[in-house]
Amino acid sequence: MKAIKNNSPVREKNKIKIRLILFLCCFFIFLTSLIISLKSKKLFLEKSPEIHNFILLSIDDLRADRLGCYGNKRNVSPCIDSLAHQGIRFLYAFSPWPFTPPAHSSLLTSLYPSIFDLPLDPKIKTLASILHENGYKTAAFTSSGWMSKGYGILNGFKEIDDRIIGLPNLEKKIVRWLNSNRDKKFFLFLHTYYVHVPFVAPEKYFLEFADHTYSGPIENTAESTNKFLEEANEGRISVKPEDRQRLLDIYDGQIKAVDGFVCSLFAHLTRLQIEDKTMFIITSDHGEQFYEHKYFGHSSPEHPFADISTRVPLIIYCPALSTKEKVIDRLVELIDLPPTILEAAKIKIPETFQGKSFFPLLRKKYNLLLKKKKQVFFQTNRFAGFRTRKLKLVLDFHSGEKKLYDLVNDPAETKDISQIISGKKLKSLIDKLRVFQEKNDILREKLGLTEVVLEEGLPSSSLPFDGNSIFLAPLDDNSFIYKTENYIKKENFDEKQLNFVEGKFGKGLLLIPKAEFRIPFKTALSSNSGAIEFWLKLNKEASLTQKIFNLDFMEKDSSLSIQGTIYWLWTTKDNKRGVIEIIKKPYQKETQKFSTLFSWKEWHHILISWENEEIFLLIDGNLSSRQNFFTRDFFEDKLINYIKIDGENCVIDDLRVSNKSRLSIIRKKKLKLDNEVIERLKALGYIDSKN
Repeated sequence: MKAIKNNSPVREKNKIKIRLILFLCCFFIFLTSLIISLKSKKLFLEKSPEIHNFILLSIDDLRADRLGCYGNKRNVSPCIDSLAHQGIRFLYAFSPWPFTPPAHSSLLTSLYPSIFDLPLDPKIKTLASILHENGYKTAAFTSSGWMSKGYGILNGFKEIDDRIIGLPNLEKKIVRWLNSNRDKKFFLFLHTYYVHVPFVAPEKYFLEFADHTYSGPIENTAESTNKFLEEANEGRISVKPEDRQRLLDIYDGQIKAVDGFVCSLFAHLTRLQIEDKTMFIITSDHGEQFYEHKYFGHSSPEHPFADISTRVPLIIYCPALSTKEKVIDRLVELIDLPPTILEAAKIKIPETFQGKSFFPLLRKKYNLLLKKKKQVFFQTNRFAGFRTRKLKLVLDFHSGEKKLYDLVNDPAETKDISQIISGKKLKSLIDKLRVFQEKNDILREKLGLTEVVLEEGLPSSSLPFDGNSIFLAPLDDNSFIYKTENYIKKENFDEKQLNFVEGKFGKGLLLIPKAEFRIPFKTALSSNSGAIEFWLKLNKEASLTQKIFNLDFMEKDSSLSIQGTIYWLWTTKDNKRGVIEIIKKPYQKETQKFSTLFSWKEWHHILISWENEEIFLLIDGNLSSRQNFFTRDFFEDKLINYIKIDGENCVIDDLRVSNKSRLSIIRKKKLKLDNEVIERLKALGYIDSKN
């Protein structure tokens, strides 16, 4: 008995060793199989399905929660709901910017909006261009407006029809195209504004959802709904719950009409027997706010990234994936669609794509190869933000204001909690935005999008003068001289209004925060041609976002405003990312934006020139942005009463305004810009434009 007792510890040690060896062997076998699976990319995946065709339908302005499959109890979308129940539905899909041009650009390039300018540079690889290079027929059918080919959003599509009005016409053109290309691999992009403002529903669908006891001002006409929205947003009328519901009734009727179009389109796919090899994707570019945040529109000034604005439907129906109804609650973004489609097509994904493919999720819900996305990002020219499952941060570049929302306890995003959390935590959240913006800036530079040089350069002469031109220059005695073709006048200003420092050629005007001055300007700006140019230098490096200058050309009822803003988040070495905006007030939705880079240590020559509905921004003779969706609504040949100038921490020198455009001169002559402007225009002798 004693011997047995003495050997017990030895036996126990042997058992432990055996168990340890067995565990290590099992772990080694598991690890080996895991590595093999990872290398072959077949973990939890069956053989890759054959998908020959891709149809991407963007229903502009479609808010996710108005579809039945996303919670609307009304029978507004039976066909779309059926596709969702048979396919895959994403609960948390987001657009980076609730505005049609940048959102669709991101959708088709897999890039965030701060990477590109509009129109899109042809050097940017698009989903369509990559598919075309790999043997796919590519075609786009869109509904004009922002989705016209002039904006570059449709780059890469070899067949484009961007002037389609009405769902019946859209359906006819698609059916004709499908009949001709049914036996080929294709990528078909479809876009409709039918759910967009102006809110007008087909009468039968309007009557289906309308409250017939409603006695308010809103009728089912474009004139009526537009008038109500405009007056409500300007605070001229009060908005009652029944008014808001009336607009939702019309909106739901529009959705029902589009749902019928989807039914017909899908019936054609079935008739042509291409349904089984087609991936059919339904999404939108943004949602719509119906006064939840005291504003009607794609987004509100107080809450630009509310979920009702940025959350979009994303439904994928693809019989080749052999999926039953699947609901995916991971965070995804529109920029994730291009790499997903390329992976489904077995095409290499470009390294410059910022989105991540979620194709593995379409085949098996759980996959170790696919990391969960922790946050999605948003940005406009004024705001940036991001959303996790629990929090949403919004930062206003202009004011520096920060807002933070607790999405768990406040899903409607009504309470800003940025003031009640620790400064350290808030700073860590803002740092995420800084890193995000800096990565975008690096990629923008890598793609060669920071600067495009005009082949011809600029003429060396100053702007020509006529009766509608003006030249402003500060003098040594704290006065200002301004000249037109017919006269020269000197104005004295109080030193509290103005401050002069060393300028480009003599004295320059230092813009002081909260100070402004006005200069009489009894003339008109022409819609046919014109130019505004001046020299600009940042007086010191900005630590926060600043609106560095603001030029308002004022008339009785409205004004044309040219604003320059430096964004502190977009810092690269000595440069700051800047945006120059041209805004028609009070209708600020009529805005053109130009993105550029400023060095705060140097003088810059700014030229804004327009001609024949085309507008250029040039910085130091280089083309920063060129846009051909310039509208005549900006310049209406109205009499301008005065120019108001204000800003902070920058110096302006030699401001001139002319009804003569530079564009025709730039195109015809190959002259290099003389940065000295010919010795201060021969000591303010105002050199003749012919010399």
